[in-house]
Amino acid sequence: MKRKGVSLERLEIASGVSERHIISIVEGNAKKLPAAPYLRGYLLKIGKAIDLDGEELWRELSKERETIRRAGAEDRLPEGAPWKKRGNMKMAAMGVGTTLIVFAILIQIFRSDNPGIKFENLNEEITETKERIFMVQGKLNPSFKLMLGEEEIVIKEEGAFEKEVILEPGFNTLIFVAKKPLGKEHKFPKQIFYEEAPSVEPSPETRIPEIAPDMAPPAPEVIQ
Repeated sequence: MKRKGVSLERLEIASGVSERHIISIVEGNAKKLPAAPYLRGYLLKIGKAIDLDGEELWRELSKERETIRRAGAEDRLPEGAPWKKRGNMKMAAMGVGTTLIVFAILIQIFRSDNPGIKFENLNEEITETKERIFMVQGKLNPSFKLMLGEEEIVIKEEGAFEKEVILEPGFNTLIFVAKKPLGKEHKFPKQIFYEEAPSVEPSPETRIPEIAPDMAPPAPEVIQ
């Protein structure tokens, strides 16, 4: 999941396996795992979603832990199981360690799915302008693509981008969408208020004078 940049939510949608079962499989929590036939089916679906061999996953897990082959609500650990012999303290320590590992993985997944977008000339709430043509500028994680409506905005290697928009008088709402092929969409709505400049009436000095009919020059006399 970490290598593919796939979040728990995305893997749940792609595989059809619930998030709680995925977490139980990652943690190897035998008490919360479903019965073995169901577990094998879940691994096949998960493997298909992230391009792994589900059968190989099943073989490795069942080989590593005897308890996984008996996983299910009605299954019991054997009386001589090493976990029981070593006591509850070691089980608690293992649980805490596993939880920390999973937590670290989830943080890494969250960071990998963070577009880190920053707009250089758009405010958090409303941006006011008197220019009808406005150039939006900002930066984005280069591994994401950025859309405005149906148009994709070109992202430079360092993540900088700019987009020219033509505004209508009043409020203009722009919804930018950053996304990866396997990641969820991140929407960033922005509002720009365009105040149209009032039309300027010509001053009396520059106005063209009108010639009254009685002041018009006489028509030239026609000589025959």
